[in-house]
This record gives sequence, C-alpha cells and structure tokens, in this order.
Amino acid sequence: PRDCHAMRRSVSYVVAGSVLLVQACTTVVAPPAEPAQPRPVYLLDHGKHASLVLPEPQGGMVRYAYGDWRYYALVSTGAAEASAAVLWRTQAALGRRELSGPPSAANVRRGVRVGIEQLYEVVADYPVIEELRARLDSIYQANLETRTYNPAYDLEFVHHPQPYSAFHNSNRVVARWLWELGCDVRGLALLSKWRVQLRKADAEPRRE
Repeated sequence: PRDCHAMRRSVSYVVAGSVLLVQACTTVVAPPAEPAQPRPVYLLDHGKHASLVLPEPQGGMVRYAYGDWRYYALVSTGAAEASAAVLWRTQAALGRRELSGPPSAANVRRGVRVGIEQLYEVVADYPVIEELRARLDSIYQANLETRTYNPAYDLEFVHHPQPYSAFHNSNRVVARWLWELGCDVRGLALLSKWRVQLRKADAEPRRE
C-alpha cells in the first residue's frame, strides 16, 4: 500500500507537470477591444503549425502561412531537412492562397483543403488588416520568380526574406501578425496551441 501511494503521488506530479507545460506552451490572443471598422480575421490551427486568413477589399479572403522553404514548401521532410530547420537559420517561405468570400468561418472551412484542428475568429480594425495584407502581398509579388505550388498544403509558396529558425517558426510569425493587427498576444508561440479570448462585447450577455 505504501508503494501504491507513492506511485499515485508520482503520477499526480507528472500529470500536474504536464498540465503546467501545456498551459505554458499555450499562446493567448486577446483581440482589440473596440476596432473602429471591425472585420473578421481567421486563425487556423493545423496541429503543428498555424495560418491566418485575411479579408480582401473585393469581398474574398487570402490565407497566409510561414515556414521553412525545404521542409514546408517543398515537403522535403527527411532527417537532414528537419535538423536544419530546427538547428540553423534557413531559407523561409511565405505561403499564400486566395479563398472565395464573403468572409465567414463556413467559407474558410469550405475553401481550405487541408485539415483544421481549430478555427478562431478574431475581430480587428480593417485599415490595420489592409496594412498587413498589403505588406504580405508585397513580399509575395517581390519573390514571384520562386513561386511553387504545394498541393499538400494547398498554398503557393515564395521565398520570404526573413530566415526561418526554431525561434522564428510558423507559429511565432503568425503570433507576430496578430500582434500587428492590434491583438494582445501572450506566450512563446513555439507550438500551435492557441486560446482566443472573447471581446468584452462578445462576453457580455445580450439584453433584450
């Protein structure tokens, strides 16, 4: 019985430690409180990496992602490529794909042809969204000569000027994009583990 008690106590410590580790790895996103021109942005958790869907002025949407060029864009997932992506600074990729609108969670799920474990709607100010979208599109246009389509992720990839590394990976870059949209982003964002807080207006019960 004494050994069983010690074993149960050890298991409880392991479980508690695992919970704390998961919480520490979770990135918490708080959207802007009162955007002047609110528009929806969609954060997609694909399990190991994330992508972001922004609305277009014409009514459609564009999905963006960031990652290692060889491992992500070219799907060269051997041991050498995986080690290089983790240990060194490597050539990065910007993924882009236009989606049909109007912007909605249902249309995002319908248009994205890869698995989505979680979909989060984040409301931000439209001029700020447009500024980010224009900057990402300028990177895309400036590197069109490197464009390659990857059906595994249903994205067109081009070279991104900022090198990829373990501490500048897809999730951290998506977290940076959310921060540029005016979100309060807390956490390391090393893993694709997200929690999006409700805005005050969404959290308050509606009154008839």
